[in-house]
Amino acid sequence: MKIMVPLNPYYSVSELVQAGADGFYLGFIPNHWLRAFQNGNFINRRGHNFSVNFTENTIINALELCHEYGVPAYCTFNNHQYTQCELEHIKRAINFLAEYNIHGIIASDINVLEYCKTIHMPTTLSTCATVYNRYSCEFYKLFGVNQIILPRDITLSEMENIIACVPDVEWETFIYHSHCRFSESVCLSNHGLYGNICKRFRNSPQILCKNKEYKRTVDYYYNKPLGSCGLCEIYKMNQIGVTWLKIVERTLPNIVIKETCKKVKYAIDLMNSVDSESAFQRNIQSKEMCVRGNNCYYK
Repeated sequence: MKIMVPLNPYYSVSELVQAGADGFYLGFIPNHWLRAFQNGNFINRRGHNFSVNFTENTIINALELCHEYGVPAYCTFNNHQYTQCELEHIKRAINFLAEYNIHGIIASDINVLEYCKTIHMPTTLSTCATVYNRYSCEFYKLFGVNQIILPRDITLSEMENIIACVPDVEWETFIYHSHCRFSESVCLSNHGLYGNICKRFRNSPQILCKNKEYKRTVDYYYNKPLGSCGLCEIYKMNQIGVTWLKIVERTLPNIVIKETCKKVKYAIDLMNSVDSESAFQRNIQSKEMCVRGNNCYYK
């Protein structure tokens, strides 16, 4: 199993590789996009945030470092859809990245996937696409997808069924951080200009029904969150065919991502050294000082 790690302009490629990173994903905002759209249109799910997105100048250096250390880099163009005008700028950005040997593109818009297929650019299907069954995966394969990121809110048994039915692609799952319980495939909140709206539920629970006789509120963010750790399930994921373990959040400090990467690497090494899932889980829970169920992604 391999570890997919976020990369932003303030992260250290060398430190993360030493911590166990096998691949990186990153965001990119080309100058021509900013000139065309300013703050009105976002190119990915992190807005026009230059603390987590690369520019044309900074991304060249980042890609050169990735090549130097022999790790692939993937760029995210993962909005749910783009207008025709936006697509022309996306294509221009992909062509620019191809010149510097980007390994692949992460996308959910079918038009972006189709364009990548025409230029033989490897593509990873983002969780912003809708892949909750084998049929949706088979559909996206028609557009040249060779790697699929499974949603964070599916169960291990659902993962197993999908993977068994859809061969010839690599599979990626969330393993640490970003414990939002909502499905990104139907989430129109943006984490850029004004912040993610779902977190506002903490202070203002959603009112489902309100009249004089009846009022019901629900705070999904507090009451039904996912955990932020999936280390216990690495053994099982490896058995069912998961290839990549995805550490989430390009917004976290470098030290947090580095230490998380070390944890995931330790868990993979432990998995390879024990002979049963129960032995693995006992060891990893002891290492994490974990009470099972309180902080688990996959409950």
